[in-house]
Amino acid sequence: MTATVAGCAAFLRFIPGMAGVASHRAGKSALRGLTFAMAELVADGIHVAMVTVAGSVAPGTAFDPDHIARHYLDLHQQAAGAWETERHFDGR
Repeated sequence: MTATVAGCAAFLRFIPGMAGVASHRAGKSALRGLTFAMAELVADGIHVAMVTVAGSVAPGTAFDPDHIARHYLDLHQQAAGAWETERHFDGR
């Protein structure tokens, strides 16, 4: 018996070296590694992706949470043949 699986997982990471996040570098590097390892699940219909946010998240700025959320939704709605594993969000 074979189970049918489909899904999407997305992770968030900030750019290493930004003020206040230096202590998180090792963990975020591990998260990136996990993302790429889990990306092999594409054969099972599971889309795994990571978004790197290159700035401080704040409403009313280029890094508005709603703007970032649209990028997550875009990743989630990608066609299976066009799945991205990593996206860099620089406020545009």
